[in-house]
Amino acid sequence: MAHRRNRWLLFCLSISLLPTACNRAQRSPMREPSLEATLEGAPPAAASETVATGDEAAEGPDCSALGRRVTHCLGPAGGSVRIGPLGAVVATSDGLLTLEVPAAALRSPVTVRIAPTTAPPWTEGFVSHVYDFSPDVDFAIPARLTLAYRNADVPEGVPEVKLSLYTVENGAWTRARESAIDRRKHEVSAPLDRLRTAGALAPMTSLSILSPAGTLKVGDSQVFQAVTVPEGRAVSWAVAPRTIAVIDSHTGRLTALAPGRARVVASGASLLRAAEVEVVLPTGPGVDGTR
Repeated sequence: MAHRRNRWLLFCLSISLLPTACNRAQRSPMREPSLEATLEGAPPAAASETVATGDEAAEGPDCSALGRRVTHCLGPAGGSVRIGPLGAVVATSDGLLTLEVPAAALRSPVTVRIAPTTAPPWTEGFVSHVYDFSPDVDFAIPARLTLAYRNADVPEGVPEVKLSLYTVENGAWTRARESAIDRRKHEVSAPLDRLRTAGALAPMTSLSILSPAGTLKVGDSQVFQAVTVPEGRAVSWAVAPRTIAVIDSHTGRLTALAPGRARVVASGASLLRAAEVEVVLPTGPGVDGTR
């Protein structure tokens, strides 16, 4: 009889403790997983946030053979990924592109489209695929873009250490800041404050200036043009003395200010080229008081 009474008391005690346990569970806060925790436990591809294209949509691309942690895996043809404030590591299954977005680089989730460009590059010397990103995304903390290249695509006589990551800025290919090369992995990488069309390029080997005219009248302007090899590289423009003329450092448009001779300089990579321009007073009726 006493044994039955004890069992009954234990049962009642367990029932009385259930609301307390439930209340504690409800009061326990849910912690947001960190990027590191997400990467450690994430599969090679986050299928719920990756939109594949073509036949890859059925099975999904596989980045497990890359030997690196990847949160969003795309096929060689690219696709769309949704990247949030926790960051992400995006890669193509062929290993040719890796985009590392650190935590806090974005304030809110953004869907980014990544794909090899459908338009041929307007310059020569590429050693990697050229990729387009849309829309343009600004990062509070720089993301790192890494592109792989093949030795066979490196121009003859160009050391691998001279390769760099380039992005399109103001309509010209511009070398990314702190571009670095990994000769062991055959990869070029750089931190980017903004996603733009990007590719790995060999260095500029030649630079020359095309000037429309050697003489310019005060008040007139003309655009100087540079020819680069490979073509399409960005150059910077300067002029001296600036009392004679001024020039837009990006477009090469020179405006004459006063009579005299000025020296126009174009610079790109480690190359410099110069041209002379003479500025003269306008001539004609009423200019000097004669008719």
